Amino acid sequence: MEKLLFISFQDFHHVSDGGSLANKRNADMCEFFFGKKNVDYFYVNDNGKKRSLLSLLYTALLFPVGYFNGLTPNKLQAILNISPIYNYIFVSSSIFGLISKKLKKHGYKGKIICFFHNVESLYYEARVSKRLPFRNIIIDCAAKNDKYSICYADISVGLCERDSHIIKEHYGKRFDFISPITLPDKCANKPCNIHELTSEKPKCYFI
Repeated sequence: MEKLLFISFQDFHHVSDGGSLANKRNADMCEFFFGKKNVDYFYVNDNGKKRSLLSLLYTALLFPVGYFNGLTPNKLQAILNISPIYNYIFVSSSIFGLISKKLKKHGYKGKIICFFHNVESLYYEARVSKRLPFRNIIIDCAAKNDKYSICYADISVGLCERDSHIIKEHYGKRFDFISPITLPDKCANKPCNIHELTSEKPKCYFI
């Protein structure tokens, strides 16, 4: 039976932010096609472990060579070491495009699937303060990983046509598939009480 390794920033099963919802949908899809017993998980970061100042500084020093969001040479090597036993590797964010590049350079024979939550360079350009001294290094690192993801993944999947168009403009390739995230309508067939609905601060999601 074929096996898949699902690589994620952190354990997303009990987190409800937008990115984690997308990861959970993707993981559920992988388990549906491959069987739950044939999908293994590699988390780049430990949710329950607080990162030390030294760890954060080390991570910052790795930005210029493409390591992002807690990925380190040791963690990348661990992925390379176990990769031969998997037929597919699903990289759950294009911010880890370096993984796809190193897998190909290492001679990985299986298929690499990469999911794009955003065009990461544009996301971090908007998110990182212009006052931050190494802002450009962070944005450049994000751009490198976008490029590695679209160029080295065998299959690329994005959320929308807009991002696919931007990626093609920058790197010459569109996403292979577009897969928007949908959420169940929990208000369907429920009586509507306007005062009750507005008594709490709403949570808003953008698409």
